[in-house]
Amino acid sequence: MDSPVNVGDTTTNSILHRLQDTHLQEVASATISSATYSGQQVIQLALSLKDSFNNQNDNHTSSSIDTSPTISLKAPIKILRRVQDSYINITQLFDILIRLNLFSNSQVEKYLNNELLTNPQYSTKDIDDYRNHENPVLNGLWIPYDKAVTLAIKFDIYEFSKKLFLVDVHDFDKLPKQSITMGGKRRLYDESFDNQADAGLMGSPLKKQKVDHKANTETGSNLNSITTKSSSTSKDLLKHLSGSNPNIPYTLPPLNDPNILNPSMVSDLKLKYGEVFKRDDEKDSKLTFEDIETIFKQIISTGDLEHGTLVADIPLDQQGKTALHFASTLASVTLVSAFVKLGLCSPIRGTQTGESPLISTIMVTNAMEKGNFKELLSEWLWPSLWLYDNKKWSFLHYLASQSAKKSEASKFYLNRILEFGLASSEEGYSVKNFLSKLCSDIIDLQDEMNGNTCLHLAAESESKWIIRVLIELDADITIANKTGLKPIDFDIVNEVLQEVKNDSFKYENDQDNYILELLRSSVKLHKRKIELGIADDADVEEDIQDMSIDADSVTNTTTNNNNNNNNTTNNKKSVKLEDQKFGSAKIFQSIQNLLSNTNTEYETLINSKKLHLKNLNQKLHDTTIVTANNRFISKKISEKLLYLDSLKLQMANITDRLEISSKEIPSGVDIDTEDENVKYDADEPFRIQSIYDQLESGVDPEKVTVDEDVMAKLPPLPILQARLNAYQEINKKIETELGTLLDYSELTSKFKKVVSFCTGVDINEVDELLDGLLEAVEGQQ
Repeated sequence: MDSPVNVGDTTTNSILHRLQDTHLQEVASATISSATYSGQQVIQLALSLKDSFNNQNDNHTSSSIDTSPTISLKAPIKILRRVQDSYINITQLFDILIRLNLFSNSQVEKYLNNELLTNPQYSTKDIDDYRNHENPVLNGLWIPYDKAVTLAIKFDIYEFSKKLFLVDVHDFDKLPKQSITMGGKRRLYDESFDNQADAGLMGSPLKKQKVDHKANTETGSNLNSITTKSSSTSKDLLKHLSGSNPNIPYTLPPLNDPNILNPSMVSDLKLKYGEVFKRDDEKDSKLTFEDIETIFKQIISTGDLEHGTLVADIPLDQQGKTALHFASTLASVTLVSAFVKLGLCSPIRGTQTGESPLISTIMVTNAMEKGNFKELLSEWLWPSLWLYDNKKWSFLHYLASQSAKKSEASKFYLNRILEFGLASSEEGYSVKNFLSKLCSDIIDLQDEMNGNTCLHLAAESESKWIIRVLIELDADITIANKTGLKPIDFDIVNEVLQEVKNDSFKYENDQDNYILELLRSSVKLHKRKIELGIADDADVEEDIQDMSIDADSVTNTTTNNNNNNNNTTNNKKSVKLEDQKFGSAKIFQSIQNLLSNTNTEYETLINSKKLHLKNLNQKLHDTTIVTANNRFISKKISEKLLYLDSLKLQMANITDRLEISSKEIPSGVDIDTEDENVKYDADEPFRIQSIYDQLESGVDPEKVTVDEDVMAKLPPLPILQARLNAYQEINKKIETELGTLLDYSELTSKFKKVVSFCTGVDINEVDELLDGLLEAVEGQQ
């Protein structure tokens, strides 16, 4: 099943194809109104699609697209735009794609999670997550206006929602209050319910729609609630697993000892695994975590008492693959999460060759096609990021090696891993030092068989993108493998180095450009921190924990000393109150207390400074992301300015050429006049008048007579032949231009280029923007 991120162009083309013989107003109608929900003023678009259009989409829907239950045809799609900041509810906007049967609920949800919530280009400060809002009308992700317009154009739903984008938020009071009727019976919204959670939607079709939306979400989204409930527990479990590997930096070897594995239990587990995989593979599968837990509950509860309840990581084939390896290959979030959370499989367990479940994921394209790789990586598979297989290959070695056959998949997985590692700042992940560990443990790592680094493998596969990333990470181009071959010996490496030097590296899309900007900013910050001797986030955190332990120890020691001193003093008082040594003991006690208190205060101060340094590190990390975003935007603006200068130069050349051409026309002749008698004749200077007159009068060309004087004045034969050839070539060009003008294709293309340049919209998306631009211009008149 394709995800929206991979089939966006297909979606656009399919919608355009379906609308080419129709008119949008005939299949859809939209109304704008104002409303207030939970104290928030919004502009509301109610979009209704006609039955015929929905049926047409059903007929054109590809069988490969998952068509989950859709909203009732009679219920309009409600899309909100916030008045205070013009934020758009993108979840509601994407309901159009669901209504058109182009995507399922789970596909849209995965796209929002992978491309918005976890995309470093979209700061979490710019996204309002109202998916669990108490008012169901406001449920969804709210994003800035410009980003919503970009996504609407990308998925070709701008035409449906343009009224919402073109309306002025300052006209909120002038817009009609929401009064959408359903079959003329009653309104969806009652103004008397303003600022209340239900907002007058009790029993309304929209509220039922929301319930159905959650009930019909596929298994991938069912995991979201499970993950939310036990996210801290899962992270603690994975953090424990990543730190308890006795075989580090290699994966754990597969379990093959017959004395450890109970044959009967292994047989039962294999049967249960077979049942689970079969159910998950069924079409429209509704398999949930609770279902899997129920299937394995009895085996997990009984365990193998004789061997310490060891039931995890049993191999399912001769290669030593566990159930987690197979689930990762299938990119099933339901199975992967359940196997890890139930303790049935570990993400750091390897096969006979040492391949981890993460390697099983990136060796196939399922996770890319389903669009859930970020979720698999960030929630369940990240502990194996830094682990090697038996031949000392890391995940980067595998991506570089397979890039020749699966270039698109290798690039996709590498970009997602970089995004996750460089932008991850969430507690519980062991990727705090992602860049440091990547540069020190992975980039220049040589395998045991041939001594190849990642750069060797990328050069052999001729993957320019991976080579570019490795060079940006300061990969050593002079490391020789066991045959003495260095990366610098490859022509493609030298080519990329030259392109980097000349700043002429070609990006396939803006996302590639942004990844390199993010990487460049992070590497620059990392080098600067090393120069200044600043500790990484994880080191600071460990120091804080150590300082806390030391402070507690000092406090306990001080308390014990105080208690002992007090007891000693009391004993002395009871023995001899008049003893002169009492004064000396009291002074000694005061000095000791002062020293202990000073030590405690010092430890507390140091601890607070460590915490402050940790917060500064976090702010520095966030600033790095912002810097990368700004550099990316600045670079795009510079490219637009260069393009603008090029267009200005072209316009100046055209203007100069027109002026020169006008001077070549004889004075007193108007080439624009409609009078054929005075119309400029461009052929006259090259015409042999006496011969031309005879041919014009109908004389047979073979009987044309020519005077000797005329023949003497004629140019040589080669020149005449050259003129004839030139005339024929010009005639062909004129006929070609005439055909072009008749179908207006070239003129349309030029017009699109101008509009694309002026608006910043891709030239392939200009058609969708024209009506909106026309209305906007007419509104300014």
